[in-house]
Amino acid sequence: MHVDDAYRAVVFNALRATTRDGPYAEQRALLVAVNHWAGQNGVGPVPMDSLMRIVGGAGYPHFQTDRRGYVAGLSLKDDV
Repeated sequence: MHVDDAYRAVVFNALRATTRDGPYAEQRALLVAVNHWAGQNGVGPVPMDSLMRIVGGAGYPHFQTDRRGYVAGLSLKDDV
């Protein structure tokens, strides 16, 4: 397995563990949840640009307001 594939798999596992289908997730809250999961599972932090690139590549659009960024199609699970 290529390193990029392994990294992407870790990020997708973190997304599966922390999100569900929904209207949108605030990008900073999403990053915190993904990095919390990653830290508990012994992998390093995921940078924001990497997370947004992987999420965008999976077909979840990213949009920006004056103050915050969001990812459409994902919501944080209640227990994260």
